Amino acid sequence: MLSQLEGGKLRLDAIGKQLQLVEASIAEVNATEASIAAIEGAKAGNEILVPLGSDSYVRASLADTKTLLVGVGSRISLEKSIPEAKKTLEQRRGELENAMKKLQESYVDLNGKLEELNAIVEGMVAELKGQ
Repeated sequence: MLSQLEGGKLRLDAIGKQLQLVEASIAEVNATEASIAAIEGAKAGNEILVPLGSDSYVRASLADTKTLLVGVGSRISLEKSIPEAKKTLEQRRGELENAMKKLQESYVDLNGKLEELNAIVEGMVAELKGQ
């Protein structure tokens, strides 16, 4: 029973880490949508700052404000119009939100089972101490 409890705790921790990754992906989609909104109001030739990471940027000029390169998986990017890119991101966010919901349900379910199992183990320990 103790091994079940320990295994369950490890699974719970893994689900928690997956939830964090999904939350980070949703935040990234939101940031991308905000960037697209900023580009929509820009004109070709406008100067922008492109993030490099670690709060570092490079100045660049927009060559095109009508299309974007959108990652579609497996390191493949496709050129899409801004409305198509927005739709792709909306679909991606929907998939991520569904995954998050399932993970949250799994987390709650497993946590409940672990609490029940923990109560049983504590009862057994108390019973052994009473003997």
